[in-house]
Amino acid sequence: MSTKKRPGDARAGSDDNRADGGPSIEDSLAELWAVIESIGEAPGPQAATRTVLDAEVQVAGMLALPALNRSSRATTESYISALIAQAARMRPRSSAAVFYRVLMTLGSPNLRKMASGALRELTSAGVYPPGWVTEIGKPAPDEAWRRRDAFGDDEVVVVTFRYPEGGDAGRHAVLVMVDRTVLPTAVTIGISPDPDALVESVKPEPISLADARQLIEGPLTRAAQSGSRGLSPSSATFLPVARSHVRRLPTEGATETVTYRAADRAAAVEAFLASPDAADAGEQGGEGGEDIARFWAQALTGYSGRIDSEPPAQVGPRKLPAMLGHVASTFTLTSEQRAGMGPAVLAWTRWAAGHQGLDEDATEQVLAAAARATEEFGAAYDNPSAAVARAYVSDLATGDADVTSLAAAVTRRSVAVPFPDSADGGPALDVADPAARAEMVAREFARCELDQGQTREDLINRATQVVEELWAGEPMRTWEAARALVTEGRNRHDAIHALVSGKSA
Repeated sequence: MSTKKRPGDARAGSDDNRADGGPSIEDSLAELWAVIESIGEAPGPQAATRTVLDAEVQVAGMLALPALNRSSRATTESYISALIAQAARMRPRSSAAVFYRVLMTLGSPNLRKMASGALRELTSAGVYPPGWVTEIGKPAPDEAWRRRDAFGDDEVVVVTFRYPEGGDAGRHAVLVMVDRTVLPTAVTIGISPDPDALVESVKPEPISLADARQLIEGPLTRAAQSGSRGLSPSSATFLPVARSHVRRLPTEGATETVTYRAADRAAAVEAFLASPDAADAGEQGGEGGEDIARFWAQALTGYSGRIDSEPPAQVGPRKLPAMLGHVASTFTLTSEQRAGMGPAVLAWTRWAAGHQGLDEDATEQVLAAAARATEEFGAAYDNPSAAVARAYVSDLATGDADVTSLAAAVTRRSVAVPFPDSADGGPALDVADPAARAEMVAREFARCELDQGQTREDLINRATQVVEELWAGEPMRTWEAARALVTEGRNRHDAIHALVSGKSA
């Protein structure tokens, strides 16, 4: 079954065997071969000892190129296939065996499968890697440290490791900086061959290895799932190595994660409403001022308390703009709510700063950030893209709505009806209108190839049914099936096609 034709990426499989203008694959592999062949050798007068880590980082840099160049999936697959094929043609072939072992440690499940098959071909021909390959991806963890800023917006975790056979040269540290303003996501990843100097420069507090894993494994995964978006080239290179290292950390013995529920958020809202800050905001809001203060407290408290181990009513200079951006793209506001926004937001921020225990300087920083964010809110709210985003949850977004549930609904509904500015998006439409959604489906599937015995009307009717089930989230099994298809790499159009075929069976 064929689907709608989409423009391809002309860079895939280019004749010069490069990854979007980067070094040629042969040159990259030749450089890696030099590293591999020098591991374990005594250093010369002008050369340092090369380690297993050097080989891992070198391979990770090659794997990072497609993401750094925003390559399409087809380009990436072509590049990886060329890497594996070219390695098999280079000598010594034992270095190719090492390369494949590193790919099996750092790569995606599909890449691991490809590399494993290539390695089997070499070993069946009597080609084996050197004995030190057993160390690949298996550094022993030593110690861990953590540092957080005053607001809880940024977190730095440092973990030291060593390769047992590398001596002092095999000792190194992994640094992960996590941005917690939206969802905890790794934004900087570093690897240092001088762990003592790194720890001294960061000056963090000691934590357990299990706590270190709990703090950075999820953020590293999110960074990888985003295609390394926003990471520097060095961080993108170190990302797969850091993820491999984190898997060596223990899971047992971590500090128990605290999850805050709707009742905790509601209690924080009531605590604010009982405060003098809320009373002032209510008076400034005029008639209905208390209801306006309640709405803004619910919206801001709900956003701030949705992450595990983060109590409700957390504030920070970067978190406040994110909170108000969430409001602009989620809630359809009344004129009274917009007019009373300034006093309510500043009052809640002042109360939350005290609730969080911020000192005077930190409190002044968050109040200044709140003032700037409220001034900029009108333009953000009136932006057409924010209006489109609000339409996706217009029937769900109440002041006390669970932010996590709203986010899940947006994810599900954007598979049903893509955002206009997304890769799969089409013309803007009233997404909240079932008739408009049906019209979109009719246009989208008007030229798709039909299955055996299928009519155009049948295809469009069944695709419309799938879209409506995804929009409503009922039955949930439709969304679960669609999510599985998208996770494995299908675009939303092909996923809907697959579900239609399943319904036809």
